[in-house]
Amino acid sequence: MSWGIAGNIRGPQGPPGLQGEQGPAGAPGEVAPSGLTFRGAWAPDVNYAANDSVAWGGSTYFAVTPHGAAEGTPPTGTAGDPGVDDLATNPGWAPLSVQGAMGPQGLQGIQGAPGPQGVAGVDGAAGPVGPAGATGPQGEQGPTGAAGVQGPTGAPGPQGEVGPAGPTGEKGDTGATGAQGIQGIQGPKGDTGAAGATGAEGPQGIQGTAGATGTRGSRWRVGSGAPTALGDDLPGDQYLDRDTGDVYSF
Repeated sequence: MSWGIAGNIRGPQGPPGLQGEQGPAGAPGEVAPSGLTFRGAWAPDVNYAANDSVAWGGSTYFAVTPHGAAEGTPPTGTAGDPGVDDLATNPGWAPLSVQGAMGPQGLQGIQGAPGPQGVAGVDGAAGPVGPAGATGPQGEQGPTGAAGVQGPTGAPGPQGEVGPAGPTGEKGDTGATGAQGIQGIQGPKGDTGAAGATGAEGPQGIQGTAGATGTRGSRWRVGSGAPTALGDDLPGDQYLDRDTGDVYSF
């Protein structure tokens, strides 16, 4: 994988700055002879006659004496460095117009307007997965979601333990006393005899009429789900829903 250019935030290059001020005029040079023949840029394989002028290193020179191609000496005397003025060692050439010093830097041009946004480059391949970041702080609890759909009823649970016995119902009223048996005929009073032995217990008397049934006491029932009416429920009855543990009172 390597880097590729995706765009550039710089606009196109602005227009050139204003022309710098012209430098001061140089000192007058020597008067060149008349009748010069300009031969273009100096070349080592060209024969030059007297008064031939050539361009070399940004300046112009004219031949004082003829130069043959075999000599191959440039106007400055150094073929590899035209900027070195070595006329003292090469008097066959004389300067015609020497290149002036470079003028001062012109003012910078006005910044151009930003260019249009470049076309987005093709997305690079996904980099490798970085290491897992540290666990962030616990976010605030979100609002309670809507109630879900009622799920199906689960299988009945195991039979719960028998609940505590309910309180004993109130005792019924005592029944009415049975009718008195017929009294036997009284015999004559005899002499007081010796105390006899205790006689055997007499037979059971006739059972009296049963009394009215008393009111039923409160009772407990145990089942699954809410209680259903049995028709004989009374105030104070209790019911235990073994599935939820709810206790109902009638």
